[in-house]
Amino acid sequence: MTTGIIGGGIAGLSCALALARCGHKVEVFERAGAFREVGAGLQVGPNAMSALAELGLARRIAELAVSPPAIRIHDGLSGNLLSQLQLGPEFENRYGQPYRVIHRADLLRVLVEKAAETRNIQLNTSHELIALKQDGKTISATFANGATTSHDRLVAADGVHSVCRKLVFGGKGPVYAGHTLYRALCPIEDYSWLTHSDCVHLWLYPGGHIVHYPVSSGKQMNIVAAVEQ
Repeated sequence: MTTGIIGGGIAGLSCALALARCGHKVEVFERAGAFREVGAGLQVGPNAMSALAELGLARRIAELAVSPPAIRIHDGLSGNLLSQLQLGPEFENRYGQPYRVIHRADLLRVLVEKAAETRNIQLNTSHELIALKQDGKTISATFANGATTSHDRLVAADGVHSVCRKLVFGGKGPVYAGHTLYRALCPIEDYSWLTHSDCVHLWLYPGGHIVHYPVSSGKQMNIVAAVEQ
């Protein structure tokens, strides 16, 4: 059985690796000219780490990620510490995996490296989906570069602005929910004044919140500010 996956991001490549482990032949189609990630940091909890460990990626991720000792929650107006969740050995023993934070690009690079060396996976770039056709047994995909392909099944992993979803269901796509996120990456040296800089910090205030934590093996600080518009 063959599977086509539209979208070569974190979801698409993770799906490809999982299917390949079960013996399926997989083709991944990415619209961009290279596998690259847009964004900044990700928090990867024990459930996600368990899945990544099953794919054989735990050691490589540990080299690139940060294991914060705690999540610290603050009042964003007064600065007072409201609560703290310890993420040390007791947490890992309880849930079976550590809590890690990682740059999205680092996680994608690990997935691409693993997929490229996996025999049952073929990676394709510069494949922008424009049409789908299903005949009851197979589903065919047509791409802007003129290529066509047929598979027993097709997985849509092409993101929030999914072309697959529009082709199958129509509609206008995602609807803005009134929340805006501002992201930044800064050198970790700029935060030498911050106590517990190796932790995940959450600052709560009316109408939004700010989260920050180290990524890139502790070399950068990932900052996210969420605002209700």
